[in-house]
Amino acid sequence: KGKNLNKDDLETFNRLGIAMRKQGKWEEAVQNYMEALKIAPQEGRLYYNIGLAYAEGKEYRKSAESFKQAVMFQEDIHMISVIAARNIAGIFIQTEQFK
Repeated sequence: KGKNLNKDDLETFNRLGIAMRKQGKWEEAVQNYMEALKIAPQEGRLYYNIGLAYAEGKEYRKSAESFKQAVMFQEDIHMISVIAARNIAGIFIQTEQFK
């Protein structure tokens, strides 16, 4: 679709990013999600997925920053699932940002 991407394409970006992460290609997943942010720069779930990818690459500070952005744009992001809440809390504990 080239430059004709829109919010309808976010699901494709999401599936591609998940597939990349499952293959251990977390850096490529981050790049994929960054491209999606050009379409939807305030989409909390994209920042959440970026945070997951950074966590898989043991880039915990970057993960925490991405999770902060996710919460900023979608205050209830932790309510997606128990796993989402645990992922976010785990990174904040890992980076000692729970104070």
